[in-house]
Amino acid sequence: HATLASDLLEEFRAPLVDRLTLYLVNERVFQAEDFYLHTSGGMYLRDEPRKRYFREYERFLNRPLGGAASGEAWSYRRLFRRQVERLRQAVLTGSHYEPYVFSW
Repeated sequence: HATLASDLLEEFRAPLVDRLTLYLVNERVFQAEDFYLHTSGGMYLRDEPRKRYFREYERFLNRPLGGAASGEAWSYRRLFRRQVERLRQAVLTGSHYEPYVFSW
């Protein structure tokens, strides 16, 4: 498991996952029959709906985010790349890493 990748994603988890989940619920992308109760007691997506989830996830990551101060089109994917570069610079130069701060 790539723990550094998970750590980098953590600063985006709440705004990304919460917004994506609300979008999927509001757009009724999934239905009750898309899920099944696993023997562990957890609810899981069936194979085809899981593929749909990943398509929606990729679409969500790449869509433009509003309000970029510079006027450039930003996406979650682009923000991920920028934060990886910031971490790289912090490690190489010993400087302080600045997490991305969302302002809504």
